[in-house]
Amino acid sequence: MRSTDLLRHFQDDVYLAIRLAQWVCEQINDSLEVPALSVGELNFHTVNMHIFDDDVPMIDMRKKQGQVWIELMS
Repeated sequence: MRSTDLLRHFQDDVYLAIRLAQWVCEQINDSLEVPALSVGELNFHTVNMHIFDDDVPMIDMRKKQGQVWIELMS
């Protein structure tokens, strides 16, 4: 993936990549007499994962609520 917004799109990007892999696997298995394929691991590579400056308050709010899921470097 070329670029993904960590707060707004990353979860959707990963979910949709997995669903696409499942759909392709199902389409191939449907054409076989004996289903032979299963979905393996997902390796997600992105060149630019970013957070916009305007989203920093949202991160601070989540941290105050105890939802720390990323450590930001100062």
